[in-house]
Amino acid sequence: MNFAKLILPIALISLLCISFFSCSKEDNPIVPITQDSTLDSARFRWKTYQVGNYGYLNAGAWLRDTNDVFIVNNFFGFITRIQNEIITNISYPDFVPIQLVGYDKDNAYIFGYNRGEDSSICRIKSWNGNSFQDVSVNNNHSIRINRCLYYKPNEIWVAGYDNKIDKFDGTSLTHYQFNTNGFTNFDVEKIYYDSISQKLRFVLLTEIHPPKNSALLYYIYEFDGNKWNKVAEFSNIVGSYTRPGYINGFVLNKNETKLYIYNNENFNLFLTPFDFIFNYGVNGYSRNNILVGGYQRERPYGNKYSLFNWNGEKWSEEYKQVSLSYPTIYSISNNVYLVVQDGLSTDVSTFLIGIKK
Repeated sequence: MNFAKLILPIALISLLCISFFSCSKEDNPIVPITQDSTLDSARFRWKTYQVGNYGYLNAGAWLRDTNDVFIVNNFFGFITRIQNEIITNISYPDFVPIQLVGYDKDNAYIFGYNRGEDSSICRIKSWNGNSFQDVSVNNNHSIRINRCLYYKPNEIWVAGYDNKIDKFDGTSLTHYQFNTNGFTNFDVEKIYYDSISQKLRFVLLTEIHPPKNSALLYYIYEFDGNKWNKVAEFSNIVGSYTRPGYINGFVLNKNETKLYIYNNENFNLFLTPFDFIFNYGVNGYSRNNILVGGYQRERPYGNKYSLFNWNGEKWSEEYKQVSLSYPTIYSISNNVYLVVQDGLSTDVSTFLIGIKK
């Protein structure tokens, strides 16, 4: 009798356990996490142009349309135009172009200096529908031109290699200074509109040539309508391919295997590459349309540097016709990219126009 009393609860407990685990498996199925490491085929059609020259690094470009492109060569002081598949170099006998910015197909400016003179007085040319012509500038002064942003009609920002930034309204320059905390060998990396804070910002690299194995320190400044104020800072390690990139107001930072995005306080992990490794170059139109430079280790040298696109779901391999070891990527629109591979080491520069299929 005692044995029977003992068996009954044991059997009941066993039955409940079987029922519990059976229900648990049904209600919360364990699904293995799989990561698709394949690459989609190219989402953009790419047109390739090559010129026997170098000097096109970070000097700006303007696409009137995909058959009419202007790119500044600020090393030798001319503009390369690609119009209906014909490449032409445009030189000015008395003018050196430094930065080119466009707003739409009808509005663009070139900022530069007088040629052959020891002068840094800013000289500005605007597009008149057929060519670039000089603009009369009130309150003109010396600017060591570095970066420009065509923010909106009658508001173009020009940053120099000193602690000042100017606003050009189409006729006059207005001068603003900012505090660099004593840094003197700095570089304005980018002027942009931040879609989170909904204000204009720029990123300053505080020291162009930091000591070996030290961090690259960046300051972020914001315009409050009257002055530029430092609002944040971040750093990254030399030699890790981590020069920032920018997508519609978001700052991107990357090393070989991770892409981070800045949330106005710090960088959070955003993306990892599939079947490739990040290299130089990153830009994009939105979080769901990013173009990066990268490579695949198994490829023979000289054909391993490619472009890869993120569409919000998967990576695609975009381009592999010419090796792109140090591409400058311009996001023109959601459907168009311009990529410049400067020919500093080869004397041949490559221009790519990518049009979404």
